[in-house]
Amino acid sequence: MHFLKRFGCFSYNARIEPLPANAGVIFTNGTHILAGYQPNKKKPFISGIGGRINHNETIKQAAIREMLEELFDIYKPPQQLVESIIKNIKERRSIINGTYSIIVYSFEDLDKIIKIAADYIKNSPIYKKFPENLNDLLWNREPKKRSEISHLCILPLVDHNNKTPFVDSNLLEDLKHLRQTN
Repeated sequence: MHFLKRFGCFSYNARIEPLPANAGVIFTNGTHILAGYQPNKKKPFISGIGGRINHNETIKQAAIREMLEELFDIYKPPQQLVESIIKNIKERRSIINGTYSIIVYSFEDLDKIIKIAADYIKNSPIYKKFPENLNDLLWNREPKKRSEISHLCILPLVDHNNKTPFVDSNLLEDLKHLRQTN
């Protein structure tokens, strides 16, 4: 029934696919993407931006809400902000990957989203001054212990062999030494 409410149609001959349970966004320029380090997971990792779709939320609403939560540490962002972003920023494309629905935006779109968000959110618990652009978002972030995403990063958009780790083990060892000397 939830499927019918969301899409407003039904056909006895149609194959009903399960709805995506998760939604997120990807910001890209075609060669790089924005990702985030999630330190509070059982095994911390770098991931995309997104999460679970709440009851009575559309895929776009969930993706935008999750983005606002993870980029700005703003939980329960104003619904008017979510709707303003949906209305004013057109996605580049959408992807469904199993139970995950992804909305793709450009880095330029992210700068526009930040400007829209600044009209609704005067401050963020993880920024001394609300960011004005991607550069501020990356470099002025001061995460809290509870922050779902502590640090943001720009990753190359390249194919990876799933049998090899994304980060070289020697670099990981270097990072340990670097942290010890700071």
